[in-house]
Amino acid sequence: MNDSVSTQATDGQVAQQRRSRKWQLVQLLLQGDRPYALYFAFAILLVVFSLASPWFLSIDNFLNIGRQTALVSIIAIGMTFVIIARQIDLSVGSTLALSGMSAALAMAHIGDNWIIGAIAGIGTGALVGAINGLIITRLSIPSFLVTLGSLSAARGLALLVTTTKPVIITNDSFVAIFGEGDILGVPVPIIWTVLAVIAGILLLHYSVFGRQIYAAGGNPTAAL
Repeated sequence: MNDSVSTQATDGQVAQQRRSRKWQLVQLLLQGDRPYALYFAFAILLVVFSLASPWFLSIDNFLNIGRQTALVSIIAIGMTFVIIARQIDLSVGSTLALSGMSAALAMAHIGDNWIIGAIAGIGTGALVGAINGLIITRLSIPSFLVTLGSLSAARGLALLVTTTKPVIITNDSFVAIFGEGDILGVPVPIIWTVLAVIAGILLLHYSVFGRQIYAAGGNPTAAL
């Protein structure tokens, strides 16, 4: 009788320990500093969309998704630096529009060359970013307010320089290099995204600049 009671008690303890371990695992997965929940949500979405459409789990579909999300992904990499530094930038969408317009206008009026367009587009984005950064750091104005203002300014300037009319990029090289081209069957925008991700990782984790960003975001006073 005592052996039976002892066995039942042992089995109950084992079952309780298993339930405790499962609950600890669930708590671990749901902790805010570990993005496992995001991966679970992503896996669930894959299953749902796969059941909803027989064409979802196809290489062509994933390449199409990668092409369509390339711009957002590249912008998100830059935004990661800003957020780690405990800042915010609301002007990225308008800056993107202004940079694209600058590239198109430069090729239309300066020279029909993709290099000129790339320099004009990247230079415009860098200029807007530099102006935002100088105002924030030199005048000690919160980044939320500065970029909110530059959002409207960049959008208005884009409409002003184009007189609200669309500007068509006719340079085939520019379109192939930054838009509709592909290398070995992989769309060029995906390749640019991968290169941007690699550059972001190297800058954040293997450079003094990246460590300074982490330090500034962790404790600006101590970093200073």
